[in-house]
Amino acid sequence: QIPGTVFLAAAPLLFPLGVALPLSLFAGNVAVNLNFALVRRLRGQSPAQMKQPWAQKILQRLEEHPMQSVVLLRAVFIVFPPLTGALALTSLPARTHALASAIGLIFPITAFLVLEALVLG
Repeated sequence: QIPGTVFLAAAPLLFPLGVALPLSLFAGNVAVNLNFALVRRLRGQSPAQMKQPWAQKILQRLEEHPMQSVVLLRAVFIVFPPLTGALALTSLPARTHALASAIGLIFPITAFLVLEALVLG
């Protein structure tokens, strides 16, 4: 897989910011949701059995507060494929993943593109 940040970095070089921003938000959401669906289809929906206390705590938080957890994870890790794959292996509903990802990607993608546009002039 080609990292999504490569495409994010290229967007303001190829398009004006007014086009690059919605295009990048759309593409980021398509990418994470296709990845989520593919991993879930190939691997099933079995929750991860992890013995590490920190991993159990993250999975518990994801079960208790799925929207908040995914929004926060997307805001930090943006379109990181291993995160999407890990989320697909949990019991997180696909609809919740899609909505939370859409919300969570708004700030980091917007900030990245605006900052890049400012730096590039």
